[in-house]
Amino acid sequence: MKKLIIGVLVFFILLIAVAVALPIVFKDDIKAVVDQQIDKSVDATVYFDAEQFSVSLIRHFPSLNVSLGDFAVIGKGEFEGDTLLSLKEFIIDVNAISVISGDEITINQISLIEPTIHVQVKEDGTANYNIAKSDSTQTQEESTGESNIQITIEQWEVVNANIVYDDKSQGAYAQIKNLNHAGSGNFSLDVFDLSTNTSMEALTISYGDVNYFNKNTIDAAFTMLIDLPNSTYTFNSEADNYLKVNDLTLGFEGFLKQMNADYEMDVKFDVQESTFKSLISLVPAIFLEGFEQMKVDGDLAFDGLAKGTYSEERNLLPAFHLNLKVNEGRLQYPNLPKAVENINIDMEIDNPDGVLANTLTDIKKFNMRLGSNPVNGKVKVKGIEELDVDAEMNAKVNLEELATMFPVEGYELKGLYTLALKAKGIYSNARQTIPKIDAKMELTSGFIKSAEYPIPIENLTVLTNVQNTTGKFKDTYIYIKNAEMLVDNEPFKVRGEIYNMADYTYDFDVNGTLNLDMIDKIYPLEGMALAGKIRGNIQTKGKMSDIEAERYGNLPTSGKVEVNQLVFKSTDLPQGMKISTATLSFNPKDMVLEKFEGYLGKSEMILTGRLSNYIGYALTENSVLKGVMAMNSSYFDANEWMVEEETTTPDSVAENYEVIPIPKNLDFVFAATIDKVTYTNMDLNNMQGKVIMRNGIVTLENVAFNSLGGQFVSNGKYDTSDPAKPAFDFDLDIKNLSFQKSYNTFNTIKTFAPLAQNITGDFSTKFKIAGLLGQDMLPIMQTLTGGGDISVVEAAIKGVTLLNKLSEQTNINELNNPQLKDILLKTSFENGKLKIAPFNVKIGGYTANVSGTTSFTGEIDYKVGMDLSVSKLVNNQMASQYTALTGETTVPMLFNIGGSYGTPTVAPSQDMVKNIQAKVANSLKQNAKSKLLDLLSGNDAKSDSAQVQPDSTLLPSDSTKNRVDTNVQVVQDSTLKTQDDVVNEKQKALKENAEKLKGLFNKNKPKTDTTKRN
Repeated sequence: MKKLIIGVLVFFILLIAVAVALPIVFKDDIKAVVDQQIDKSVDATVYFDAEQFSVSLIRHFPSLNVSLGDFAVIGKGEFEGDTLLSLKEFIIDVNAISVISGDEITINQISLIEPTIHVQVKEDGTANYNIAKSDSTQTQEESTGESNIQITIEQWEVVNANIVYDDKSQGAYAQIKNLNHAGSGNFSLDVFDLSTNTSMEALTISYGDVNYFNKNTIDAAFTMLIDLPNSTYTFNSEADNYLKVNDLTLGFEGFLKQMNADYEMDVKFDVQESTFKSLISLVPAIFLEGFEQMKVDGDLAFDGLAKGTYSEERNLLPAFHLNLKVNEGRLQYPNLPKAVENINIDMEIDNPDGVLANTLTDIKKFNMRLGSNPVNGKVKVKGIEELDVDAEMNAKVNLEELATMFPVEGYELKGLYTLALKAKGIYSNARQTIPKIDAKMELTSGFIKSAEYPIPIENLTVLTNVQNTTGKFKDTYIYIKNAEMLVDNEPFKVRGEIYNMADYTYDFDVNGTLNLDMIDKIYPLEGMALAGKIRGNIQTKGKMSDIEAERYGNLPTSGKVEVNQLVFKSTDLPQGMKISTATLSFNPKDMVLEKFEGYLGKSEMILTGRLSNYIGYALTENSVLKGVMAMNSSYFDANEWMVEEETTTPDSVAENYEVIPIPKNLDFVFAATIDKVTYTNMDLNNMQGKVIMRNGIVTLENVAFNSLGGQFVSNGKYDTSDPAKPAFDFDLDIKNLSFQKSYNTFNTIKTFAPLAQNITGDFSTKFKIAGLLGQDMLPIMQTLTGGGDISVVEAAIKGVTLLNKLSEQTNINELNNPQLKDILLKTSFENGKLKIAPFNVKIGGYTANVSGTTSFTGEIDYKVGMDLSVSKLVNNQMASQYTALTGETTVPMLFNIGGSYGTPTVAPSQDMVKNIQAKVANSLKQNAKSKLLDLLSGNDAKSDSAQVQPDSTLLPSDSTKNRVDTNVQVVQDSTLKTQDDVVNEKQKALKENAEKLKGLFNKNKPKTDTTKRN
């Protein structure tokens, strides 16, 4: 018995040891497998803390417990650096015995601790959650094969999750703050209870421009009876199934059944708190500040149902019904003396058959009392696309009394507002019908005063009628019988009408003075500042069909507007605009700018001219605004209108310019005279010329100005018709421009002509340049084309490294700091390089021929050729040998210049060296041949001109000459030997070969008449 006890004890000790040791032994292997599978299946950067990765059999024995800490999934490509998912800890607890059995794996619990999810979808539909890699090696059998292993999860939880869904392609946005969720259920059973509990601290959902939830609190609990064989899900009637949104709690009962792709349902809900306050709690807090302190009374009834079949394929909906009733509601804001009372609402939404066209919305009763003023109404609408409307609304509101019930802090309101509306009939866009309408709105004795601006709007009166007696679009009339106000003792009046909705027809008369300061004070303009006065009298009438057809003669418009001290700033126009004074007159076709004096930012503007098609431009989307303007200015700062973008570097902050798009619906011609223009780092003085803006292109015609000490005339264009590839094409006529100032100003000069920084003097040019601009408004060098002539009258070069190196090679000191005079350069852009055609320049008594290229990346490739005297090359044996043999006093030299401007390389051309060597060898050969022939012919001594020439029959035959040529090769040697060595060897070879050839010649000499002489 003792041995048995000891044996059992040892067994359990070994079992515990194995349970402890196995996870430790195989931890690294498990982690390696996890890493491998992540890398194989996920196209994202996945991070988790290896120190917080653990595997344990002891923690919940006999379950296998795996935990993972500080886990994150970070995007690549378009979402580089964006975190899709992060969580503090992930825990999974698996029944180890179920894993061993293999048929059914039971997961006891899954926990996600503090997960953060940020889903992003761009406008083109690209989503950051598409990170799964496709497995092209997976066989069809593997991908479609079914597994017999079943996995069940008994419990799961999510703790303090934060989720953001931002879908710009659909205009949808959702945010959940501090989501907690827990659930349990035995999925191994066919029928079981699934219980869930969910809470959210704040839920925000918006679609388009509508906020459906705005930081609402959510609390929900559901227990569902799950019938897997029948795909039926039933709310457990014995449990509490509810959804609570803020203070409104809805209870649910019924079932949902899945039938292939369709769903059959019978679900009912009703409100569990029958108080009006629970409904008011759904209103976003921004509109109900101090909700918790509000006094809200009244009864609420809210219930509904959905019964029938939902099928997306068959376009079916279940029948649905909603009831909402509020009885004797009362609402009083804290710290306000009066309440909104007698709030009664009786609303029903009914659809008996799931056909949307049969939906009825019936507000049978809606009324409230605002102090002593009642508001009553009822509305019945049937249909969706075609609406059958029957509505009536009556209201009478004393604005001064309204301020005692609703907070209007900072404003003083007065006046009596009345509304009487009746509408009955069919609204159908297809049939061009509208309900018969009789509506009247009046505001009398209106008064608005802002605490921020002491001058009120007084005598505010608005009388408006809307009438339609036939139910046809064209017979709808909107009358503004009178709209007037007095601001700072300045009257403003509007009268007019709009009718015939089938072809909008208008007739308006506007008179008075508008103080723009008041607009911002009464109705704050976010991100905008507006001030000044506009005084005018305008009469206009017309039809939309005439506007669209550009029949401006049918649009009688007249009047005059005067603007004084107008100031405007906005986030889109931070530079601001100021109009000191301006006068505009109107006719149907043109807006005539008789006078305009003001500023755009710091730039002065004095304008006269006219704008055409201003009505069409204002009222139709793609209409073109045309203008002809004469502009005068003492100063214009173009840099203010170039969009700046700050880029932070480790040591500094650099400013880059962005592309300035030219609107395609503007057609302007400016004739400009400007005393001074600041553009990038240049000041342009005395500018005159014509600027044309048309089809997204700015064209310059004979724009002349002075800058950097030179005179410029430019023609060309700046083209943003394709904003992704802005282009330019300019002709420049420049006279007397400083080399150094051009280098300090133009990036193109810095890139292609860095020598300019070391030249003192001026140049003139007629140059054409075209190419593309980058998004930073700088030229893309490799796209440049064009070229031209550059003339230099007189200049000096100093401190150029490559010239110093050339001076060392040639012993010409004048190359160190040369003087230039009367030079003409012919240049062109080819393949991203500036090419200079060969030209001559005189330096220190020598003439140099220069040609080559400079690339946009800074590499230089030039050739310099010149004839140098031997005195400059005293140590060059080859040159001395060349002059001794050829009799020439100079040596033709050619140098290759490469590298970059800052670190150049200078070396003699190898082709030049080989050429001189060939000439030396040829001279040796010819001299040797000549001497040898002289010896053979007996002319080795000097003879006078009367000497008898040898008979041609006595001269060596061609075969003999060939033998002479062969032997002459003996006298040729390395061109690097000294002249004396060459001469000595030549003479020695001549004598030796001459003796041999002489003997051979005499031996074969034919007999001749004695009177003949050799």
